[in-house]
Amino acid sequence: METEARAYQDGIDFYVSRGLVIQARRLEDGTISIERQKRQYQPKKKKLDCSRLLTILVVYLIGALLIGMMEKMSDFGTCILAVEAFVWLATFVFYQYVSKNKETSEYHAAEHKVLNFMDDYKKVPQDLQDIRLMPSLSIRCGSTIIAVLYTLVTLVTLGVVLFPHLGLKILWCPAACLITLWLWANDKLYFFQKFVIREPSMEELEVALLGVQEYVKTKEEIRQWIKQNNSEKHSKTTLER
Repeated sequence: METEARAYQDGIDFYVSRGLVIQARRLEDGTISIERQKRQYQPKKKKLDCSRLLTILVVYLIGALLIGMMEKMSDFGTCILAVEAFVWLATFVFYQYVSKNKETSEYHAAEHKVLNFMDDYKKVPQDLQDIRLMPSLSIRCGSTIIAVLYTLVTLVTLGVVLFPHLGLKILWCPAACLITLWLWANDKLYFFQKFVIREPSMEELEVALLGVQEYVKTKEEIRQWIKQNNSEKHSKTTLER
């Protein structure tokens, strides 16, 4: 499916098109709001708290230490591997920080459950029981795509740096692609995603359910409008002839 969605602290956005978004929100009074909006929901910006500041400081200190070590390295390949190690570490630190946002993590998992249901059964979920037992992990979540790219680049780099002969380097590149695809297909690249999802309650699932139902309804209305519009244009062209 081409469905795209994004979770927030109070709900989920379902993207119908570039200019139209279905906003499913749990309001402060406990009710659920489902609205069609022409622009993406912008959450309130938070102040920079101490934990985030400390996380950024640690990442920069590690990066500075790594740069200092690289200046003493004469081997370019070793420098590249060191940079990749830093990127991996910084990304894990980032996701560790993001994992503290409990509300967003639960809505993120609820979003995955409804989309997984639609991917598996090719229909819209009708009630909470349809989605309650669906997996919270998604093979096409952005965090997993990042893990796939990191893994592929790291495997290719390892082969190019460590293998002594050009022929082995060339043969290793497609092998690295196959290994990465195998890991992805067998659910081995969810380590970043597990930081940003948390099993949702019925409240989050209810928001996701109503949101995706409105999303599908809106998509169908647009499809029917386009079909009718094209039919009218065709009829007009036929009459003019």
